Formats: sequence, structure tokens, C-alpha cells
Amino acid sequence: SEHFPPDGKLRVYRSRTGGNEWEALGKGLPQSDCYVNVLRDAMAVDSLDSCGLYFGTTGGQVYASADGGDSWTAIVRDLPAILSVEVQGPVTQRSILDALEARYPMLRGTIRDQVSHKRRNMVRFFVCEEDVSHEPVDAPLPGTIATGADPFVILGAIAGG
Repeated sequence: SEHFPPDGKLRVYRSRTGGNEWEALGKGLPQSDCYVNVLRDAMAVDSLDSCGLYFGTTGGQVYASADGGDSWTAIVRDLPAILSVEVQGPVTQRSILDALEARYPMLRGTIRDQVSHKRRNMVRFFVCEEDVSHEPVDAPLPGTIATGADPFVILGAIAGG
């Protein structure tokens, strides 16, 4: 019933023996007074040559590791983290995601597949409170998105318990 890190220390556990032995990894993670939860499906890997590991917490933080979990860096401290990106040309789903991935390379492969550029199954895009996830990626978005009056929302569904 108590879903938070033991002793208030956020850790990731790694096994290199098929689950026979586990190693607690906490370098760069909060090691005191941390009472967020990490659901089992809130961890992902990217497809870059130097494989990145990522996990999100119920507190809105996202952590990344570029060294197999030996050390971690907070890439999002509290959502929403990205308030704006500069988009070149027409404002479309594709141009927003291109700009986002250019500014935050650690997101490559997490929102959309890097080969096909198709949206990941558990990710949805919202514009003016409407789901535009299945709209053409090069369709122009409303002007209120370009001006920042309305947000382009990227929502990832994470399940688990």
C-alpha cells in the first residue's frame, strides 16, 4: 500500500545475471526525502548508438542515463518542461517534433520511431483540446499553436501498478 522508494531513496535496479542478483543504482538520483513512484512501464530505451535509458516518476520528473544506468541526470524536473521550441517553416506535427528532437536529442526515438518517423503507439498529440494523433503529420496546425496561444500537447500513456 506504500508506493514510494524505500528510505526515500530513488533507485533503479539492474541485473546482469538474468535476475539472480540485483544491483541498486542511485548516482544522480535523489537519495533523501524522495517519495515519488515509478511504475513498471515508465522506463524506456532509445535506439541511438550509445543506448539511453529513461524513466519517469509520478511526480513529473524524467531521468536519463547514457551509461547503462551507472549515473542518472534529471532531464525534466517538473512537467511541463518544454514551454516552446523554435519551428522553421510551416507549423506542423512534423516540424514541431523535428525542432523538439533537435533541441532535446535525448527524446529521439521516444515520441516517434527514428526510422519510420511514425508516432509511438502510446503517444498522443492534442491541439486545441482535440486529438490530432491520426492527422497527417504535414498538415498545417492552427495559428494559435504557432503564436503560443494554445499548446501542442504530447501525452504519453504509461500503465502499470
